[in-house]
Amino acid sequence: MTIINTFLQRKKLRENNHGICMVIAAYALSILLLVIGSDALYNIKSKADGMKAPSNEENQLVEDINNSYETAVIEQDKYQVEYRTDYLQKYRQEYEQNYEQNIQQAISDDTNWLLGFAMNDEEFDRLLNYMKDNEILNRKEQEEEKSIESFSAKNSSKESAISLTEEEIRMLERIVEAEATGEDIIGKILVANVVLNRLEDDKFPDTVEEVIFQKVGDEYQFSPVSDKRYWKVKVTKETKEAVRRALNGEDYSQGALYFMARKFAKKSSIKWFDNNLKWLFKYGTHEFYK
Repeated sequence: MTIINTFLQRKKLRENNHGICMVIAAYALSILLLVIGSDALYNIKSKADGMKAPSNEENQLVEDINNSYETAVIEQDKYQVEYRTDYLQKYRQEYEQNYEQNIQQAISDDTNWLLGFAMNDEEFDRLLNYMKDNEILNRKEQEEEKSIESFSAKNSSKESAISLTEEEIRMLERIVEAEATGEDIIGKILVANVVLNRLEDDKFPDTVEEVIFQKVGDEYQFSPVSDKRYWKVKVTKETKEAVRRALNGEDYSQGALYFMARKFAKKSSIKWFDNNLKWLFKYGTHEFYK
């Protein structure tokens, strides 16, 4: 509009009617351009006018493309799963084969096992040498050897079997059963040996009954008499066999006159045993004294 006004001013057309008409026409043209737009004036179609709604065929084509894509994705995922499954199976087979080979190698001739650990010959020999030189281990080994040597199967120097009445034999079997419950036959023979040793010792009574029921102060010498287990036990065949063998002269006691189970004894009794008697050996749960 400014350009048109300037043009009219230059031509001096405002003073005549012809110029006024041209101005009005110019204003009308400007308004028309603003209302309908330049595209309509120059017969230019907008992009929006050229767009058409997609047909059913086009929609179906798009849907088919989408379905094909989804199918391709599913097939790809399925292939990946199958590939991974095959790979894991193959890896598992290789692992199992390697594991079996490692086991076979571990149990080969040059492998030694100790407490669940595998070691070669050199490591095993080094450990044995260490154990051989260890003072504590050697001391324990010597004690075990001494204990084993003490119980080699041999008869005592007694010239004849001890003669007891049937009633005394039943009493001896009962006290052995009560004192040596859970021990093996040697442990039971040892208890019978102690009772028989007391019969021959001047410091103790001369009969089985008196030895079993002997008291020192207010306490019985044998705890099963004190706690009544003596009358409750059921004598086994092994106990009867142990008593018979002891009566026939089988003696492992080394002359023991006392015995105690340290973990069950009173503290005062343990102290008296250790301070007043000579410790001989231990067998099973019992320690034997003289």
